[in-house]
Amino acid sequence: MRNSKRICALLALVLSATIAFAQTGMQVKQNNAVAEQAAMDKLQEAWSSFADALLQQDTARLRSLSATTVRCDVCPIDTILPGNASAEEYNKRKLMPFHDFLKKAPQLFYPATLSRLKDTSKLMFTDNEHNAALYPLSGIPKAIRLNHPRYKEVLLTVVDPSADYEGAQQAFAFVETKDGFKFCGYSTIP
Repeated sequence: MRNSKRICALLALVLSATIAFAQTGMQVKQNNAVAEQAAMDKLQEAWSSFADALLQQDTARLRSLSATTVRCDVCPIDTILPGNASAEEYNKRKLMPFHDFLKKAPQLFYPATLSRLKDTSKLMFTDNEHNAALYPLSGIPKAIRLNHPRYKEVLLTVVDPSADYEGAQQAFAFVETKDGFKFCGYSTIP
């Protein structure tokens, strides 16, 4: 009898700990979902400001909304890399000071891009954590740098898909800072 009381007490303890752990796990998931939604809301605010600055060709505002270095996968590299160049060297060459990116940007932002910057049916806000290593934090001043920033991306459809063509998107990468999200990269799909 005494053993069965101990077993019951032990089972009750294990059951209450399991319930508490499950509730904690659910709370963590809810907290993460709330934090993720808040991050997406901040990204949409950053995008709205960034799109307005692009439309107004406001260089100073674009600079304030961007990292000091930007990765541009489609910008021409000023020097030719040797055939045996490493992926690391290639990646370094794709990083450029923001003012250099702006010099190359006019040919990147076609009229189709500018006409769709605020068209919510052509925008997709997504997670970009899988590409975080491509955007070094060195482009973010230490005063506003976060230890574990989120990386997000805005995909802008510039050519709609059709029966003959898969369509085309421009991808604008953003990194989270203490001052909100900052533009840090540009590429295209395909």
